[in-house]
Amino acid sequence: MWAAIGTSVMGRHFFDLMNGWEGRPPAGDHVVVLSHRPKPAGWHPEASYHFVDDVTAAVAKARDLAGERTVIVNAGEAGGQVLAAGLVDEVAMDVVPVVFGSGKRYFGSIDGQHLLEDPHVIQGDRVLHLRFRSAARCPRTSRAWRTGRSPPSWSPSTRGRSRTASGGDLSLPQMGRSVMSGGYSSGYIERG
Repeated sequence: MWAAIGTSVMGRHFFDLMNGWEGRPPAGDHVVVLSHRPKPAGWHPEASYHFVDDVTAAVAKARDLAGERTVIVNAGEAGGQVLAAGLVDEVAMDVVPVVFGSGKRYFGSIDGQHLLEDPHVIQGDRVLHLRFRSAARCPRTSRAWRTGRSPPSWSPSTRGRSRTASGGDLSLPQMGRSVMSGGYSSGYIERG
């Protein structure tokens, strides 16, 4: 599972919070940081961290670096921007029996409604792995919902399981696999 990840995309807040994992990508070989500020001066010059100030350019850079491998994107403001830009094929969320009581919005300050297909559910040990395809990025489903017909069914691979406490992922369209994961979550979806 982890070997399939080529590039992570995250926002500057998460990068700063984790100090960029001291130059060692948390998953994959490369990291693209969505930020209007450059890489900190003198910060791990050997690390494959790329600072990009545009959502579309960040996703394109991540895809280029990942090749046929998965691109994961953290949730939060950066992930919400990717979703709002219409670059999301799939969403995965993991539900665990913990209520934190406060926190940040999962998709940041995203505006508008974004339609998802019915979930594929995998029950784990004290976790539900929910996988949704984005109706906007799935031509067959978008067409079916516009005409009032039921969307087609699908069966994603069980390799797309998340390995952390809670959260979710979005996947980006590309030749290989790609994902968006957020804050305290990680995971991926295999494109069908």
